[in-house]
Amino acid sequence: MIDFDLTTQPVAPPPDDGLIYPGSGASKAGASRLAAANHCDRWFAYRHGLLAFRGGSVAQAGGALVHAGVAQHYARLGAAQPDGIVVSGKHVNTPSQLGTIEQAIDREAALRGLPPGSEQEVDARSCTEQYIAHYRRDSFRILHVEEEYAATIPCKVHHVTVLAAQRHALNPAGVVVASGGVEGSPEATVTLEFSGYLWTTRTDLVVSTGSKVFIADHKTTGRIEAKHPRVYALTGQMAGLRWLGQQVYGERFGGVILNMIQRDAPYKFERPNMDAGPALSRDFPQHVRDTEARIEALAARCIPFGQWPTASSELVCYHRYGRCPAADACLWGSSP
Repeated sequence: MIDFDLTTQPVAPPPDDGLIYPGSGASKAGASRLAAANHCDRWFAYRHGLLAFRGGSVAQAGGALVHAGVAQHYARLGAAQPDGIVVSGKHVNTPSQLGTIEQAIDREAALRGLPPGSEQEVDARSCTEQYIAHYRRDSFRILHVEEEYAATIPCKVHHVTVLAAQRHALNPAGVVVASGGVEGSPEATVTLEFSGYLWTTRTDLVVSTGSKVFIADHKTTGRIEAKHPRVYALTGQMAGLRWLGQQVYGERFGGVILNMIQRDAPYKFERPNMDAGPALSRDFPQHVRDTEARIEALAARCIPFGQWPTASSELVCYHRYGRCPAADACLWGSSP
């Protein structure tokens, strides 16, 4: 039996206006971390080891603003329910305790360094307004908005010795049991013991229709395409959400809702059916173990992050957001 904890600390810094906003961004040890490791070892090393290339593209920034607006909308709807809702660890029972949708979008834009009144901000406001109008007849009960779940997936107890400077690239569940070398030197090592792996996920929206509970995941895109449900059904994120729903809600779990939002005008909104993926969700814990074991094996080589293997594939080094930000570092051996 795996126990799940519902963490309530917002990822973003608390607002200075005294109002409440849902948490946002990637969770501590979730889908984006695992996806980076399975995407390219070197990319994972740069992004989660050297903590380089932490920003996003313009398209990703625009999507994040829409996401913030939609999340705030659902948080405010939840606050208006008879029993209210918990947002960022605080129980709210009136929308006035929360920032407005416009304030949430402005706040996200500021956190991403966008200037006031930017094109992305204006577009996000318009898109969110039309989204709300489009789904104004939704009648489900809101259970959670942007809440983070955490679970420890058990594994065989083992030890791994890595460079002390690379310890943070490994799963946070590791416990230091020994140290080697001169502390603070590049050659210093630590030995970690693992009996399980921390896995976290942020659920965009959890709703109840009475007998069933659904997890909705907001996906923004420049253009909604018929392939999107088939693409997302295969991702580790969706497998993890399905596995989470089954573990937490059992037979009450109705599945994952893919909430597609076309962020560019003309705005478009769809909730297409997505394959259930029972095999992927069944095998998800082993997927986590296998990915973490590969990260450990690379770290145990005690080589610089810049020497971790590259995917060296045109399908990986060029992706839907364009050229990999680490391409020059890989081509020329420069430091990112």
